[in-house]
Amino acid sequence: NAYELAYESMISTGRALIFSYNLRPRAHGSHKITVEFMERVLGESNDLLIKKLEKTRKKRHYLIYGVGLEISLIEAKNAIENAQKLVKIVIKFIGDKNPQKKLF
Repeated sequence: NAYELAYESMISTGRALIFSYNLRPRAHGSHKITVEFMERVLGESNDLLIKKLEKTRKKRHYLIYGVGLEISLIEAKNAIENAQKLVKIVIKFIGDKNPQKKLF
């Protein structure tokens, strides 16, 4: 579904950020580690967006492993918008940090 795809986009973006530091998250708990890394690296100016990512992570976890939770159209649209914002921020961050590692 769209919500899950938006989440996967955000996690993949976070992994790209981690890889830009020549690091690799461990397999167990990698989604949570990725969110925590993004929170520390991207700083306070992006706290709200990272908090939304964490909320999306928890909800997605429940969708996968829980029962009875549904995602509204508005929640899916918000997740997509947040994913787009996060991708732009990380692309700029990586490009500013090291122009040779520019993603696009």
